[in-house]
Amino acid sequence: MPSASEQLFAEAGLDAFGHPPGYGAPKPPSPRKIALLAARCDRLEREAHDETYFLRWGVSSAAEWEAIMHRWHQAKLAYGDAIKARNQYKRRKAQLSKQRVKSQEKLPLEDAMFAAERHLDLIVAAGPDFCTQREFTDANAAFTLASDLYAIAEKKFDIQEREVRADKRAGIRRFPASRVHRH
Repeated sequence: MPSASEQLFAEAGLDAFGHPPGYGAPKPPSPRKIALLAARCDRLEREAHDETYFLRWGVSSAAEWEAIMHRWHQAKLAYGDAIKARNQYKRRKAQLSKQRVKSQEKLPLEDAMFAAERHLDLIVAAGPDFCTQREFTDANAAFTLASDLYAIAEKKFDIQEREVRADKRAGIRRFPASRVHRH
């Protein structure tokens, strides 16, 4: 039996993941553009921390410090938007995949999810003195994406299992394409 959200989505004319038919995530920025945004974010974070140190000693003006902090904030937002777009694209690509999910394919996804969670926990425990804001953003995005990919695989597997059970009740036998013999 479909879940309540799947029933609601079906009544609203949406797919199993809550998107309208034909929805595709926009193309994300290129890996080169993301790398450039990451480098800019790191550089501005270093400048912001350097300026904070020198501001205490009266070397810089408050206006310069505010300008640096503003540029760093804008760089963090731009980098976060690029990472979000990349993850949305990967998530939607997994949702639209027609490939059947096997139970043993879920284990590597679960391992990746736990590894990403451990990495995020390590960065959070280390704190801002030992990692940059970008590293935290990367770890958080990796964990979120790994969790979502695992949840998508679980949902697809559950849908497939329901279809197989319904087919068995109806007396329909389905064979994988590799087992069908053509003469």
